[in-house]
Amino acid sequence: MVNMTISVPEDLKSRLDSRPEINWSEVARQAWREKADKLDFLDKLTANRKATDKDIEELARKVKRGMAAKYDKKAENMELVVDSNVAAAAVIRSGVTRNLVFNSRLTLLAPGLIEPEMLEHRAEFVQKSGLSDDAFDAAVRQVFSRITLLRLEEFTEFEAAARP
Repeated sequence: MVNMTISVPEDLKSRLDSRPEINWSEVARQAWREKADKLDFLDKLTANRKATDKDIEELARKVKRGMAAKYDKKAENMELVVDSNVAAAAVIRSGVTRNLVFNSRLTLLAPGLIEPEMLEHRAEFVQKSGLSDDAFDAAVRQVFSRITLLRLEEFTEFEAAARP
C-alpha cells in the first residue's frame, strides 16, 4: 500500500481529532474507492460517446434546477433504497419515479450491484427510452449522480429496520 498526504482545514482536523476511535484513513480509503468505482462505471457506460463532460454538467444543472423548483417542497428529508428498476425508470421516462430521484430532500441508496444490471440491459433501456446514445448516457449520469452506491454488506444495518 502507498501513503498519501492530504490537506484539510484546521476546523475539520480538530473535529477528526475529537474522534480518535475512528480510523479516518479507512474512511478516506472507502470514500475514494466508492467514488472511483462510480466513475469507472460511468466511464464504461459512456465509452465512445460524443457528449462532453461539459455538456453533461450543463444538462445536470438544468435538470436539477427544474426538478428542485417543482418538487423540493413535497418531501421530508429521508433515505430511500432504490434498485436498478428505479434507476432505469428514472432514465427511461418522465414521471413520479424521476421526480423522486431528483428531489434534493431525498437521499438515495443502492447496492453497487445495480451497475452491472444497468450495463447488462443498456441496449434495451436505450431502445425503450427513445433517446440517442449520448442523451441516454447523460440521463444515466444524472440519475447516478443522485444515488449513493453501497457495498451489499452495508445494507445489513438497514435490514432489521426494513422488516415489518
